[in-house]
Amino acid sequence: MWHANSVAFQGGFASRVHMSYDPTRREAPLRLRPSPDVLSQRYDDSVVLLNLGTDRFFHLNRTGARFWELLDKGSNVTEIHEILSREFDIEEMQLTAEISRLIAELRAEELVKVVNDGD
Repeated sequence: MWHANSVAFQGGFASRVHMSYDPTRREAPLRLRPSPDVLSQRYDDSVVLLNLGTDRFFHLNRTGARFWELLDKGSNVTEIHEILSREFDIEEMQLTAEISRLIAELRAEELVKVVNDGD
């Protein structure tokens, strides 16, 4: 169990909203990649992340873990949304909100970085 330096994403995939994700927008899909300073380890249905830059641990629940797995494989956010909507029994609007919160939390904690297609 992680204590002093741990944060668990709660209330879905994450807990705060800092940016909006809209799967219906027409611009290029948001591309995120795990930060090079982040180590991840799968445990059962969840993933534990360690940010080496901040020495903080993070826990992703089952759906957040699947998001991370797809992100790590190179999927963009739109692709991840489509896959999660097929794999999980969740309303479209709720999934969109949960993805937005997770992205915001991951970015705020410097666990991911936004990349361009050329990166």
